[in-house]
Amino acid sequence: MAKMESNKSRLDKDFLCKKIDKYVFFDGVNHFNVQQTYDNWLTTADFNFYKNSFIEIDNLRIYLFNAPSIDALITFHERYSLEDLELMSIHFGLTVKKGINSYGIIEKKYPFDNFFLTKSFTASKKYIVIYGIGGSRFPESIYIHGVWDIDYIPNWL
Repeated sequence: MAKMESNKSRLDKDFLCKKIDKYVFFDGVNHFNVQQTYDNWLTTADFNFYKNSFIEIDNLRIYLFNAPSIDALITFHERYSLEDLELMSIHFGLTVKKGINSYGIIEKKYPFDNFFLTKSFTASKKYIVIYGIGGSRFPESIYIHGVWDIDYIPNWL
């Protein structure tokens, strides 16, 4: 536990971000006005529609399925280390869960969802979105944990 407390101090000192209170979520079919988090079924499970899902804030679209900057929040693909996931879990109010061959990020209410992070940048703004996808055989539901306006992209993100 001491290691995580050390990481928390590092986060508080080095990394500044602000959770966005209001944004628009488009699930490929419908637009939804969101207050901080979104948790519902996708309008359709047809990939041809939900692949176009995005968050819109400040006239910027942050795509959730069809973008080069999407990362699965697990250690299996070696994009993130366990320490990276611990830092994210502390800062963004998530939990690190041990799997069979890897660790991953989850939200306690959604222990079986796969969680992802996507980033979007403009000349003056940097945003990240953390979200989980649920479903038995294909994506059926989405939980958007949050959208953050960040000051810089640390190497653990």
